[in-house]
Amino acid sequence: MPRIAKAGQALEDKEGTIVEGHNEQEKALLAAHFSKAPLDEYMPKEGGRAFERINAEMVGGLLRKAANMSAPGDYQISAEILKVFWEWDQRCIVQPVKACIRLGHHAVLWETAKVIIISKARKPDYSKVGAYHVICLLDVISKLVERTVGYLIADHLERKQELHEGQYSCCKRRSCIDAVAVLMNRTQQTWGDKKIARVLFMDVKSAFNNVNRAHLGKRMEALGLEPNLIRWTESFMMGSQVKIVLDRETGDASSVNTGIPQGSPVVPILLVTYLSGIFEQVERAVPGVSALSFADDIGWWEKAENEGGVAAKLAKAAGSAMDWANDNGVAFHQRKMEGVLFGKKKVALTATIRVGMTDFPCKTEATCWLGVWLDYQLRLKEHHTIRLKEGKNAMGRLCRLTGQMGLSPANCRMVMTACIQSVAMFGSELWWKGDSVQGTIGRAEELQK
Repeated sequence: MPRIAKAGQALEDKEGTIVEGHNEQEKALLAAHFSKAPLDEYMPKEGGRAFERINAEMVGGLLRKAANMSAPGDYQISAEILKVFWEWDQRCIVQPVKACIRLGHHAVLWETAKVIIISKARKPDYSKVGAYHVICLLDVISKLVERTVGYLIADHLERKQELHEGQYSCCKRRSCIDAVAVLMNRTQQTWGDKKIARVLFMDVKSAFNNVNRAHLGKRMEALGLEPNLIRWTESFMMGSQVKIVLDRETGDASSVNTGIPQGSPVVPILLVTYLSGIFEQVERAVPGVSALSFADDIGWWEKAENEGGVAAKLAKAAGSAMDWANDNGVAFHQRKMEGVLFGKKKVALTATIRVGMTDFPCKTEATCWLGVWLDYQLRLKEHHTIRLKEGKNAMGRLCRLTGQMGLSPANCRMVMTACIQSVAMFGSELWWKGDSVQGTIGRAEELQK
């Protein structure tokens, strides 16, 4: 378990006050990551027939997808143990899952989550409460119910085509790399028309922990989801409690009235559902602007004849997005907003994108979106360089581990594939042009040498 303090630093709360001791640090983390939201009135409808689709085939298929080594909750029942129970008596597992969804109720026994603190990568100051992820460890049987609800919600939204076409999260046969590929393809087509393309990247602030229960319920109802799925979601969020683990010490349970626990299988589709209304509003308010998004990372893309025209449209799109956010209990990271211009030739930039009272200059250096470093001319040279460096660093750690722990060649190969090649070759489908293209083979083989 990582320690909060690094290099002797104490933890600072949101106001910059230094907090010491287990209890004070726990309160600071709770205040930063589980903010108190106003209790809006919303009463879900009764009824619903979503539970009628649940059977042993569906539940069994979802259970098989659960990783055997995933961390269990307080009851210490792992997915592997639950799979053994499944072989003995499927009905005893299917019926509780079906009953929870039929009644629209999440069992009280599963409402308390153990929260672990994980430091975010490449943060300059680990004394800040925002430099850490909070991950909830939930009971496996609870996760099975959540996974079933997530499947039913995602299936409904896909069948009814309710999700925005530019949303690449929680969609079958779509990934974050696909979102980047679409952005690159649209931009390169724009260059063929002798126009310029510009994009404004926005990131939702504390997206998982600030989801408002009433706003989510209303959005689910607007999308035509079954009432018992909405009631279950209300129950899932209403009685939540968390116990923060700091330096191997588990604190007392604290109630939270907002947010969805990061670590739950149902969370991604609930977040996508919650944010789904912003795209239609912005694109209707600013014709020509199109959205590309993955989870809480949103990009507003526009093309125009000149820099000033595209900057004005993106500023209007940002204003419309901020209006939607204020109406739905959402906030954007001001310091993470980035305007990027893409073009065949570098030019002197003058136009800025004004969001609220802040002007965002357009960047021409490489910027990272969804893990891919995009440069001005979309050549991805910086992306390859950075990824190769990270792969080499991972290789160095593997070499040290091999020398210290005496890993067998077979295990080294497995670690190489899982932890090094996946890092170094992330996004390679964006620049790979085939074995016969000069330079492509060198990129792929450089790490192996």
